[in-house]
Amino acid sequence: MSDTSLAGHGSASAAAAATSHHSTAQHSTLPHSTLRPVQTPGAEQHNIVMLRGACMWIIMALILAWCMVGLNFGVQLPGLPSLAEIFPGKQTRILQAHIDFLLMSALILGFYAARVALPWHVRWAMVVGAFTNSSLFLLMAIFPALDSAAPPVGFWPQLFQYYLFASLITTSYGFGKASVLILKRCARPV
Repeated sequence: MSDTSLAGHGSASAAAAATSHHSTAQHSTLPHSTLRPVQTPGAEQHNIVMLRGACMWIIMALILAWCMVGLNFGVQLPGLPSLAEIFPGKQTRILQAHIDFLLMSALILGFYAARVALPWHVRWAMVVGAFTNSSLFLLMAIFPALDSAAPPVGFWPQLFQYYLFASLITTSYGFGKASVLILKRCARPV
């Protein structure tokens, strides 16, 4: 029975109906150990950086998709370098970057949909890590020398290695910590 339908009844019958409605809602047939999402009030506003980040990385994935189309058709815009000159490395690395941007965006949107407020450092680690992780493939497509199994020699390849490990750590921290926090939140009895 809704609150508006209770307004027309007498106060005693309305109170009895409200009490019976609330008592049946409290006695759920699900055990307390069942994992159920528990929404944090205001989580949507709190986690808005995740929504913005996911949208930016989807746009990046679309740009990369069009770059792959341009590479396949040999598109050359006047006054600009060709896409083959911009991406001299393996075209599969562009595809990997495209897929990774989409995958990371989907993960971020999934965490956003959980509606659990996450600490700022977790939200930012997820968004920044999603970019840096996906950009590793993009950098290999732009700079083919980085796409080597040989140990890095020189300043730039070593910097790439540091960037790679920083990216892996940031991404793992963000998504791992968010997973633990949401799992803890869902495991609480409601």
